[in-house]
Formats: sequence, structure tokens, C-alpha cells
Amino acid sequence: MNILVVCTANMCRSPMAEAVFRSRFGHAGMRMDVQSAGVAASPGQPIHPVVADLLAQRGYSIDAKKRAQSILHPLVGVSDLVLVTETRQKRVLDARFPSAVGKFWLLGQWVKTREIPDPIGKDHAFFEATLDLIEASVDSWIPNLNRIAFDR
Repeated sequence: MNILVVCTANMCRSPMAEAVFRSRFGHAGMRMDVQSAGVAASPGQPIHPVVADLLAQRGYSIDAKKRAQSILHPLVGVSDLVLVTETRQKRVLDARFPSAVGKFWLLGQWVKTREIPDPIGKDHAFFEATLDLIEASVDSWIPNLNRIAFDR
């Protein structure tokens, strides 16, 4: 299965979710490919330094060469599931990629707080809370992956 996680700039939320998914899949012995992208990314930008530090503190690995990328047709095409952090991103993707409608879901679909707010411009505690919510969201997706990806 190929999963694509999308946020706005591909510098905070989607790289966090990518790292968490990779870790969870690795620990569960699951073979999945996870990538991340942004609906308004500036390609080539590194992930936010607070995100890099926070992921390292929690034991997640992320490629040091990881750079922001924009969501493009080829990424959507190879993805079985595209998870967004906000409802407005889903609307953008539905409009931009009408042939892929049905692949786009909220990362927080199965948790009480469905949207994951952008931590840019917020304090370190907000970044930590964002990662907490992403961890809960990823954990809630694991039992639902096959059903959603293959029943759509």
C-alpha cells in the first residue's frame, strides 16, 4: 500500500505523520510506502527545525535529506490513500485531482479532533501537541487501512 500524507507546506505536519507511519509500520512488520507533500509547498525547503528536533527526541527517524515537495499527479496516481491534515486541503485536492476523489481522507478521521492545526508560528508546546495528535491519528488509521484503501 502507498500512503501520501499532505499538509500545506510539507514542512511540519505531513513530515511528522510520515515519520510516525513509517515507525508504526516498521514495528508492526507491515510493508508500506509512505511519502508526504504539500498543497502549497516551496519545493526544496527543509523540514522545520523544531519538527526535526521533536521527531528525534521521540525516537522517530526522518531522512536528513528530506525536502518539501508539492503534490503532483504522479504522487496522487501511485497513492492508494491520501491523508490530509485539514478539510480545506481535501477540498483543494478534490478540485485539483477529480479522478482521484475517494482517495482523500482526513488524517484525523477516526479521532475526536479531526483537523490537525498548523503549528507554524506557535510555541514548542503547540508543536508537541501537534505531534501528539498526529500519533493518535496514525494509530487510529492502522486498523482501518485495508478497509478504506481497498473498499473505495
